[in-house]
Amino acid sequence: SDLPSSSLEETTYRLSKNTWRQFEFQRNEIYNDNPPGEVVRINHNLNNPVFMENNILDSPGLDHLYLAKDPYGPHLSGGLNGQSMNITATGNKREPVPPVTFQNFMDAPDDVDYLRFELWSANASLSNNVPIPYYTGDYVFHYGKLYRCNINHTGIEPGVQGSESTWEHLVTPVDDVRLKCSSAQQGVGLLDLVDCEPPPKSFVVVSTIEGNVLETVDNSNGNYGIYDCTRNLTLVYGLAP
Repeated sequence: SDLPSSSLEETTYRLSKNTWRQFEFQRNEIYNDNPPGEVVRINHNLNNPVFMENNILDSPGLDHLYLAKDPYGPHLSGGLNGQSMNITATGNKREPVPPVTFQNFMDAPDDVDYLRFELWSANASLSNNVPIPYYTGDYVFHYGKLYRCNINHTGIEPGVQGSESTWEHLVTPVDDVRLKCSSAQQGVGLLDLVDCEPPPKSFVVVSTIEGNVLETVDNSNGNYGIYDCTRNLTLVYGLAP
């Protein structure tokens, strides 16, 4: 991220309570550069007050990243907190961040690296057209279809004859990015929420039978009942109104 230099002088920027995870660096597949050092870089021409407060960077995954005034100026103490010119950073820390889990996004596992989804191309046009390597577990879109790489290779086009063992054609994926009820992160996002409340387990008691053994029964599809074990008889079945 890079805050621009063209801002109103009276504007104050505040980056608060953000969580960063899974910044996997793959630019070196094309440019063969070193990984970046900053997760947030403040443009050196920006003199507005900037506050960075209570942000979390995944650890150990993002231990190489820090918050900075600019790549050539002073860095914050320890990379996350302190005072650097117009930047004040407090309460930022590194700790493990579990993955966001969606209802069903791309039919992919919850811990998938989303940067492994890309458009297929044989060569990198911005790097002297060198062949692009693909590795087992990469996903590509090609002519509107989704494929998963099963063999490390370069130069094999998905969907052509003979590519079946290298590229597995997947069904058109689902794109449901509502959070799962089990997701470690809740209360974020812009979509409708999924109802995570379990169905009520209440019953209607219609009579009392002395001397018989009664138990509640769950048939695993949301219906519940009261069963008379002595007479082998279901007394009440279904949810109470």
